[in-house]
Amino acid sequence: MSRKLKFFNGRTFDWHRWKGWHTNIAAYSKTDAARLLSQAANHARNSYNEINVYFSPCWGTVMQEVVPNPERGVYMEHEQTREIRKIL
Repeated sequence: MSRKLKFFNGRTFDWHRWKGWHTNIAAYSKTDAARLLSQAANHARNSYNEINVYFSPCWGTVMQEVVPNPERGVYMEHEQTREIRKIL
């Protein structure tokens, strides 16, 4: 039996590189989401706090339409164009 993914939707983790993008994470748990965020951001800041404070436990309407069956990972969604990129 495969593990069920949980979804997190929040602010960008690197404003200079991803200005105008939202971060979406598909992970097995909040701790797993924090691990993925830390890997994607390439730093060891308190990603668990970032998930708790700046992320909602949802996938978002655009992500549901564009990525209906996501894999575990970090996705970026552009605010205006709604382009989706899987970065991890």
